[in-house]
Amino acid sequence: MDDLHFIIEIRKSFLIETIDLLNDSEHLFLKLEKDPNDKNALESIFRLVHNLKGSGYSVGINELAQLAHQLENLLSKIRLGKMEANSEIVDLLLECNDRFKKNVESLSSDLNVSINNCDLITKISKFTENNHTTIAPQSPIWENEDNHGNHNNNDNQNNNSNAYDDLGTILIKQNVVTPEQVEKAASLQHKKIGEILIEQGSIKHDDLKKALDLQQTQRGETNSKEMEFMRIPLSKIDSLLNCFGEQVILQSALESCKYNLESKEYLNKIITQLSKITYDLQQTAISLRMVPIKILFSKMERIVRDTSRTLGKTIQFVSKGDDNEIDKNIIDELSAPLMHMVRNAVDHGIESATERINVGKKEIGTIILSASNKGGSLHIKIEDDGQGLNKDKIQAKAISQGLIGKEQVLTEKQIFDLIFINGFSTREQVSDVSGRGVGMDVVKQAIIKLKGGCEISSRQGKGTCFSIRLPLTLAVFNGMIVQIQQSRYIVPNSDIEEIVSFDLKNVRAINKQERVVNVAGNVIPLIDLREFFSKNKSSPDKGGSLVLIVRVENMLYALIVDKIISQQRIVHKNLGLELEGLVGVVGGTILSDGNVALILELTSIINSVSNKTAALVASKDQIQN
Repeated sequence: MDDLHFIIEIRKSFLIETIDLLNDSEHLFLKLEKDPNDKNALESIFRLVHNLKGSGYSVGINELAQLAHQLENLLSKIRLGKMEANSEIVDLLLECNDRFKKNVESLSSDLNVSINNCDLITKISKFTENNHTTIAPQSPIWENEDNHGNHNNNDNQNNNSNAYDDLGTILIKQNVVTPEQVEKAASLQHKKIGEILIEQGSIKHDDLKKALDLQQTQRGETNSKEMEFMRIPLSKIDSLLNCFGEQVILQSALESCKYNLESKEYLNKIITQLSKITYDLQQTAISLRMVPIKILFSKMERIVRDTSRTLGKTIQFVSKGDDNEIDKNIIDELSAPLMHMVRNAVDHGIESATERINVGKKEIGTIILSASNKGGSLHIKIEDDGQGLNKDKIQAKAISQGLIGKEQVLTEKQIFDLIFINGFSTREQVSDVSGRGVGMDVVKQAIIKLKGGCEISSRQGKGTCFSIRLPLTLAVFNGMIVQIQQSRYIVPNSDIEEIVSFDLKNVRAINKQERVVNVAGNVIPLIDLREFFSKNKSSPDKGGSLVLIVRVENMLYALIVDKIISQQRIVHKNLGLELEGLVGVVGGTILSDGNVALILELTSIINSVSNKTAALVASKDQIQN
């Protein structure tokens, strides 16, 4: 059993290292495509594949190693000048990279899963000597193991995980899709199969969620997190240990004070130092989850490359500020919405080469993805030099779909924001890339979930820019503690624009549900949080009151509270099952006095009580009159 444990551990280590290698390799492949004569990129790719081959054989994962060995033969010919690294070769390299990722993902879930790369090995051989290449035989360390993945017989004792079905098998068993649809989806290796099936219209989001829930149940919760790792710089670990060491010293000093309570000055000094080192320790611990956004930007470079080739467009991708760091949880959640936005830029934004030439533009379009750190937030921009948004076309489409009225007057910003409505699309025909009306609404909701915002600016004929603002981390933030009736709640400081006090007699009603107030010349929708959280829904006093002016989805709202208690660094805690799904609440925290306070999620509160359309069209003159 010790030998088995050793085998399992070194295979896990191999898979962790391979994930990092594969994340680096994709960028190198794209770099080689831009400049086939880039010898440094070619040498880096060759070393990467060579290491993958050697390490794979050494730990007994021969199916993966054989594919790497065949790919190494191909790269050798390119190094010797016998083949050119053209787009067709790069397509093959990227396909192999996708397959490696799929192999690693499968093995990370189950070390005994069967993987088969014969199709790609055959495909590679067509690019080498007379469509025939001999794979050098390699002897695995453990001869008694079935290298072809046949691990399902009862005599095999090496199986260290529960058996479960892959997602495609589950969907077929549930009669949601046909085997042919799954096979077609599986051929697109650079995407997850569930995402592909949704884009093809084969399944719905509910079908995917049910299948994923079933798969998660089969795998078990501990197995799903077992292989999730991060590579952390040693400097961050050193900083964490230094902070911890100082905290231990201060803790000892604090302990000694209990024998000399008269030395209040010394005690206060220790408490001040302990507070500082605790803050530093907290910040250092949070930094362990921070990773460069380059990981995400590299994925987007691949999306631009593949989508533009599918559409027959030539587009250059430029990234800036990709060394900025952000919480890994945010990167994981941001990947899908950012991918939608980049695809839309390629499909909707950039014109065809003929159209660009006809309007005096360069044939090659440009998409710029940039990141910058401003005021404790990460700002991401997706810019293109395409045709820009057509306001008249967007408004006409919204009217035809019944989303707005014919006589309704909207600002430029409000017209642009219409593209975030579920089901809205100006595309007349559905394509493999876009046009189903699914995507931008998902983008908006995902960004809101991350406590961020998105703004659109566009000039027709010049291009479009999507600006996303995100917090650097969701784990700890500065929050305002407010009292609403007899309970205390947390409002993130990042949501608050200002705090005002005024007489509620000046409130004006648009209808039975909608009320607004004039604050410094701005007509702002008013929401009484006392009513929202009141069990008996009794009417609050109509006297003076405190109002938080908050910005949600780039709109201002006035929220009535009873009292502002203080500000505090808030440590976000997930809610238990009994409170999960509670409207208007995203989590909880423990206050300095030991009591619990709920963290408010303002978007869901506003959506549940506010009719935004009425607030948008209400004019200042109507309110004042």
